[in-house]
Amino acid sequence: RTEQITRVGEAFLAREGDERPFFLWLHYVNPHTPYDPPDELLDRFRDDGIVPRGPELEPVVGYHGGVNRHEFIHGARWGDYVDRYDAEILLADSHVGRVLEALASSVHPGTTLVVFTSDHGESLGEHDYFFDHGHDLFNPSLRIPLIVSFPGFLPSAERVAAAVSTLDIYPTILDLAQVNFPPGLEGRSVLPLVRGTDTRLHDQLFFQNDRHLTAISNGRLKLVHYPALQFPERCELYDMYRDPAEEADRYREAGTRLAPLVAELGSFHTRTVAWQQATSARRNPAVEDTELPASTRDSLIELGYVEEPDPREEITPSALRCP
Repeated sequence: RTEQITRVGEAFLAREGDERPFFLWLHYVNPHTPYDPPDELLDRFRDDGIVPRGPELEPVVGYHGGVNRHEFIHGARWGDYVDRYDAEILLADSHVGRVLEALASSVHPGTTLVVFTSDHGESLGEHDYFFDHGHDLFNPSLRIPLIVSFPGFLPSAERVAAAVSTLDIYPTILDLAQVNFPPGLEGRSVLPLVRGTDTRLHDQLFFQNDRHLTAISNGRLKLVHYPALQFPERCELYDMYRDPAEEADRYREAGTRLAPLVAELGSFHTRTVAWQQATSARRNPAVEDTELPASTRDSLIELGYVEEPDPREEITPSALRCP
């Protein structure tokens, strides 16, 4: 699949005599479980002495306390799985390189904006969560790369420390393309950060996962709300300056000082529920979902994109509470 995606990109960029503006989106799934890189790439990481081998991991149902039983390799240690993950990163990197080489050989290299990012990170055992993503809102799943290149319009090798969101990618592209923003846009262009006219884009960043956890971060503190759907309802607070690994929950000791963050997170929760309800209402009730072919459904289940509906997880407009 990775090879097919790259070939589509190479073929698109190799079109001769077509100098029209274009938009090309390539979505690679690697690196992603199951970690199954080519042996020649994996050999570059085995026994390199950089990643410790660590303990042997047990097969488990789910992803906590060990390796998912479907990904388990008998006799493998923690470092062996990390090597496989690193080799998959190298595989993806080589394919991105091929696309960039095709761009350099096309008629578009000096006039093309390139954006490189990811939709999530991966937990490699932090918080006893092994080789997966989406279950929690800790930084291993939230922190991702964002690289923007536009020759002649953006400085080279400029590194910006301020936190931004994937919601900011769309308005940044519109800004560089000099296209007016549509109304109601959630994100903001990052260009003021790049140009040095601003040092902070957001006072807070909000997060949500598909288990309905929500969180707010002001750059130092992160407040996480666990809803009463799959968990006992609770809130956790992490000081990411003093505790970058997010291991010490400081919610109880913070007291009333957290009231502004709790109120902001509650407002985000209310807006999110309203948006989800409005989105559901816009769906045409007369159009039924078609049955997916078994092979397609199996692939989507393996990637975590399809689950059997659970009525206990229906979102209700209940108020957010931090007990």
